[in-house]
This record gives sequence, C-alpha cells and structure tokens, in this order.
Amino acid sequence: MKKLLTLLISSALTVHSYADSNWTIEVDRIYTNGTTVYGHKFGYFKDKEWCDHDLIFIEWSTYEKGLEAFEGVDAKIAISLNGKEASTIMPSTLVGTAEFVNISTLAIFKTIILSKELSKDIRVSNSIKLSFVGPENLVSKLDIKSDVFNTTGLTTAYSKIDNSCK
Repeated sequence: MKKLLTLLISSALTVHSYADSNWTIEVDRIYTNGTTVYGHKFGYFKDKEWCDHDLIFIEWSTYEKGLEAFEGVDAKIAISLNGKEASTIMPSTLVGTAEFVNISTLAIFKTIILSKELSKDIRVSNSIKLSFVGPENLVSKLDIKSDVFNTTGLTTAYSKIDNSCK
C-alpha cells in the first residue's frame, strides 16, 4: 500500500511539473512559445481596467518590412483548438512593433476575450493554432501566418496570475 501511495504522489508531482513546463509565468502574464517559431508567444496578461475578462497577447515576428504601418489595426485570427478546423475568428489589435537586429520586426497583438465559452474552451484545450487571416494587407507583412502552441497546463499556469487584479 505504501508503494502505491508513493507511486501516486510521484505521478501527480510529475504531471504537475510537466503541466507548468511549457508556460513561462511572470508577475502579470503567462505565455507559451510556438512550435513553428519558438519566438512566437501566446499568453494571457492582466490589466486593472479589464480584470473581469481574459486578456490575450500574441507576440509574432516577421522578416517582411512595413508591419509598423498597421499599429492600431485589428488583425483577424482564426483559432483552432486541439487540431480541429478553425471555428472562431478573433480580432486582435496590433499594439506595437519593434525592429529586431535590423532584420526582423517583432509585433505585439492584444485581445479582450468577451466570450466566456471561448475562454473556457481555450483553457481546457491541449493546443491552439493561430492563423492570421485578415486584413490581407496586414497578413501580407507576415512571412509565417500560423503557429501552434501547446496549451497543456494552462489552467494551472493561469491560476498563478488569476488574482493579480484583486
């Protein structure tokens, strides 16, 4: 019986450790990296004005020039969960860009998720694929238009920032 209890405890700790391993947890945000481009990030952040909503940020990079002209524009991003066909188009505002080593541009997109159902679906998913689908002139500035993110352990990671607004 003691061996069984030890096995169960060590299994639970291993699962917990794995669940957090793909999430970086900071004071007011959590994120996971892309599987296509490690530098792409998908995550959640907190803002005192929007404590009652899930706030998502996406960091993306591109070698194409001219993305900075679209700051303030809403990109349309198709969301696929767990490898299924995209079922939701999410608007996400390009809030800032920065040139990186004169060869690429880093971009930050932010979204307020108003749908509690979409928030729940993302939190219980194992993966999310984000595909930029519009507007075409913005999408043309992205050399890689989609990426997949491992969302395993999101609920555990999210709970570590969930009370930061209170």
